[in-house]
Amino acid sequence: MEELVDYYPYGKLSFADPIKKFKDYTISNKDKKILKELAKRKSEIAELPIHKDKIKMWKDLNSLEEVRPLVWINEIPWHEMNVDDELTLKTSTEFSRFLETRLRRTIYQWEHMRVDMVVEPTIPCYLVVSDSGFGISEQVKISKTDESSDIYSREFRPQIEKEEDIEKIKNPKVSFDKKATDEMFESMLDIFDGILKVEKRGIPGFWFAPWDELIRWWGVEKALADLILRPDLVHKTIERLVNAYISGLNQYESLNLLSLNNCNYRIGSGGLGYTDEIPKEDYSKVI
Repeated sequence: MEELVDYYPYGKLSFADPIKKFKDYTISNKDKKILKELAKRKSEIAELPIHKDKIKMWKDLNSLEEVRPLVWINEIPWHEMNVDDELTLKTSTEFSRFLETRLRRTIYQWEHMRVDMVVEPTIPCYLVVSDSGFGISEQVKISKTDESSDIYSREFRPQIEKEEDIEKIKNPKVSFDKKATDEMFESMLDIFDGILKVEKRGIPGFWFAPWDELIRWWGVEKALADLILRPDLVHKTIERLVNAYISGLNQYESLNLLSLNNCNYRIGSGGLGYTDEIPKEDYSKVI
């Protein structure tokens, strides 16, 4: 099935586990019971001594010490994994189902594809952040073969064709919703306290590849051709995009919305970020 849509997955300074503002953070007693049972199972897994060994191996790897190759499976096609209802959601609200999904996927991965994954007795409460993005979204013709998947073919419609179009790229506007964050944190404490440690966390990292971003607004073939035919336009556009990105990143920093990622967090296209080498003692502390 083909359709023309505005698509906006990369138009923001996105990170791996984005948190949106939910309409309601209250959880029913029935949903609490479901979430508590899942949290207990995660806690049981996290208590296994193997995780300390795996953390040490990841630290050794990241310190360039001699260690066997480590294997970590990610970017899983979750819509294809629910064979025996292990991933079937049983809670009722948008927020509770969000928490349930995270717990069920962690447990599922441990049961079926653990390799060198690490499970810790924590659950993050990420800060609720509003980010306006770059002011331009993909205009794409999409072709779907599986309605349950969020991966599908996209044909990009060019939006940057002349120098005036560069101004379509705006500086992001970033703000922190403390009230929503506190509401989420208190709700999570009510569910998980005594089972998993609820930790407020800022943004642990960004994925930013200017060229990958640009071709979604330019078109792949057209962007490659313009590198030869109109290099000045391409360079000016990349410069505008990078400056807009830096503007947004500066706001995240000034609002103290960043968090360390030397932990159980994916670094780029690599593995987990465990290391004792950073931060140094004199680092500027964040969330």
